[in-house]
Formats: sequence, structure tokens, C-alpha cells
Amino acid sequence: MGCGGAVGWVLPVPRRGSGMHHCAGRPERVVNPGGLTAFALAAALHAGFQVTVTAIVYPALVEVDDERWPLAHDRHSRRISVVVAVVYGALVLTGAWLVVAGPTTAGWGALLASAAALVVTAVLAAPLHGRLGRGPATPALRHRLLVVDRVRCAAAVLGAALAAVAVLA
Repeated sequence: MGCGGAVGWVLPVPRRGSGMHHCAGRPERVVNPGGLTAFALAAALHAGFQVTVTAIVYPALVEVDDERWPLAHDRHSRRISVVVAVVYGALVLTGAWLVVAGPTTAGWGALLASAAALVVTAVLAAPLHGRLGRGPATPALRHRLLVVDRVRCAAAVLGAALAAVAVLA
């Protein structure tokens, strides 16, 4: 508990030039470390997952020959869906917690970058996977999948980096 009864870490907000503590009548700034820490961990998990997909999973997937493509893509989609649900679910839940807790500027940046990765998934990657699943998986569609995924990965890594900055600030 802070001096005003708030729950969380209470940071002193002195009067300008007075050196007086926030309990002397100045407003206090309450920081909820739980929401920020949870989001930073979820963002790191998301970035690690996304880097793995970008560096290992998709390059191997797009190299599958046309004859084996439908089975390989179907297996990939089924196998990764559980991991996506867990990682994205954690990111959304902790992101909501952070919004309620009141993020700092870096926290907002982390939220926006992570949200951008989710939007790229919903608006670009998921429909592209749908087209690739229905076939044919042309070289142009496979290349587009790699490009879209790199954008998503960059957003996820930026989100994790900004979340780390917010935690350390």
C-alpha cells in the first residue's frame, strides 16, 4: 500500500524544487508491476515463437515440393494452431491487464508493436494461409508468406524490446 492507500509500487513525486515527498499533498504515481511484467514475459514468448517460425519453420515449409505441399501445409496448420492459441492468448490477456494497469510510454509502444503483429497475422498471414491451403501454392504466394511473416516478426521483436525497456525504466 502506498501513502494514499493505492496498491502497487508508489513512486515519490516531489514538489518542484521543494524535495517534499508525495505524501505531503502531491499526487502519487502508482505503477502496477504485475501487469507490465506479465506482458513483458508474454511479449518475449511471442517474439521467441515468431523468430523460430521466421528463421526455421517457414523456410522449411516453403521448400516442400508441389506434390507434398497440401499434406505438409495441412500438418503445419494443425500442429502450430495450439501454440498460436497459447502464445497469442497470453499476449492478449496480459496486454489487457497492462492497459487496465496504465502503461508508460514505452509500455504503450510495446502494446502497439505487439498489436501490429497480431493485426498482420489476422489481416495478411491467415488469409494467405487459407489461399495456400486451397492451392495451388505458387512460388509468388510462398514468397509473400515469407515477406508477411518477416514483417510480423519485426513487430513482435519490437514489442518485446519495448516491453523490456518499460520494465527496466
